[in-house]
Amino acid sequence: MRAANLLNGSGDDDSQPINAFGGKIGLRDGSLLMIGHALIFGSTDGPVAKILEGRIDDKIPSSGRIQSDLTAALMDGSSASSAGASYQDSARYFVAFRL
Repeated sequence: MRAANLLNGSGDDDSQPINAFGGKIGLRDGSLLMIGHALIFGSTDGPVAKILEGRIDDKIPSSGRIQSDLTAALMDGSSASSAGASYQDSARYFVAFRL
């Protein structure tokens, strides 16, 4: 993304960019049982994740185009979200946006 000038920095810089909440931004293929590529925002506060989900998707962390998992969970393509049925204000989440 840096080589395409979509992110600041040198084209040979392979470090992951940091989001506004201090978490890393990355791309994954097949995250949280989603098919295809997903843009992941790490360390997103519960209230922010709830707003994103509510305005763009179905308000459920484990379904839809936006899915989330607790930051303490292993986020891979072989397991579903462990976030439960709703977002908790005191928790931090990995938020995955299916592309």
